[in-house]
Amino acid sequence: AGDVIVPAKAPLQEAASEATGYVFAYGGSSLGLSTSSSLLDPGGGTTPFGADLDDGLIVGFGTGFYSNLFGGSRFEMEALLSSADYRSLTFAGLDLPILGEMRTQGIFLNILKEFPLGNAMAYAGGGLGIGTVEASFLTTTPGGEGPEDVIAVESKGTGLAYQLKAGIDIPVSDRVAIFGEYKLIGLSDRSSTFQVFQQTTDGFVSNHFVIGGRLSF
Repeated sequence: AGDVIVPAKAPLQEAASEATGYVFAYGGSSLGLSTSSSLLDPGGGTTPFGADLDDGLIVGFGTGFYSNLFGGSRFEMEALLSSADYRSLTFAGLDLPILGEMRTQGIFLNILKEFPLGNAMAYAGGGLGIGTVEASFLTTTPGGEGPEDVIAVESKGTGLAYQLKAGIDIPVSDRVAIFGEYKLIGLSDRSSTFQVFQQTTDGFVSNHFVIGGRLSF
């Protein structure tokens, strides 16, 4: 009889020698998004502002294990980092120049359902976790033109996060697979400090396409 080949992304089955765990890493593109925020001034008033961002980059890594639950599934922990440059800023209805970036970090606990697809394996699922957003940019006061009108903004906020993802695995050996994946990441409303003002940023979702690899063990 020939040697038994263990698929790199197969769920747990009868064979005791089959892989039960894995590690993975990926990189890809984050599609441009928009954010909406408001400032609460000491007098109790609020000022709305929003920003648009260019496409950016995302990288991530994690570990997990295979299960025979639900006819083949995976449970995993994943950490990720994305970054994108600001493209435009609107403050109180005025368009202001902006230069800077927004960085998002997250850690998730995921569950994925596998779907055999010939020699490949499709999968879909999602997870819950914590997300942190850091904004760092330069802008000017409305109508300002001189160096003294430049405002440097640094803000950071942490809140609940979720993700939905779907992809396809292609085995390249008995323990290694490559995959392509779509990710939708959602962040809840969060509060932070903008200069001396309290800032509230509405929750938003971002879209990502990544390519990565997984090593089973």
